[in-house]
Amino acid sequence: MAANDTEDRRTRQKVFQSVLDEGPITASSLAKALELTPAAIRRHLDALESEGLIEVRELAGKQAGRGRPARHYVVTTAGHDSVSHSYDELAVNILRFMEDKHGRSAVEDFTEDLVGRLRDRLGPELDKRGGTTVASRSRALAAALTREGYAASATPVAAGTPLEAMQLCQGHCPIQAVAA
Repeated sequence: MAANDTEDRRTRQKVFQSVLDEGPITASSLAKALELTPAAIRRHLDALESEGLIEVRELAGKQAGRGRPARHYVVTTAGHDSVSHSYDELAVNILRFMEDKHGRSAVEDFTEDLVGRLRDRLGPELDKRGGTTVASRSRALAAALTREGYAASATPVAAGTPLEAMQLCQGHCPIQAVAA
């Protein structure tokens, strides 16, 4: 294998990981973050897209200046499946065991308790630093969830409308497979 092939593979993996962690993300944002040329980023994005690991989403109200809306890249289900899932499988198996032994209500009680504990941990910080707008609170929540290991992002989805709308996304995280 040529050194260039190995370097290409490493760079492509970095691009994929960045889309996984930060998506939805634009090519120009990736280029800046990874200190690569836009042409190099697009080549890797095209390859990842052709492999079915990422896809393009056009978010309403997100213009990159004049012209067509900016293309935002996200990881596909197949892309998520290509990442190790050993912790996901363990969590799913534990929940199945709980349901089999103690009933569905035990799983529901567990998830309500888990969300309640998360709310208790993050609530004071969000009240203190979250701001008053939907956008600022969503971004603060995404940052707090990321610190908790959830690879979260908050992106406007309807800029310019009377009501603010934000999309809260969680990238590859322990609860993604469980939720499915």
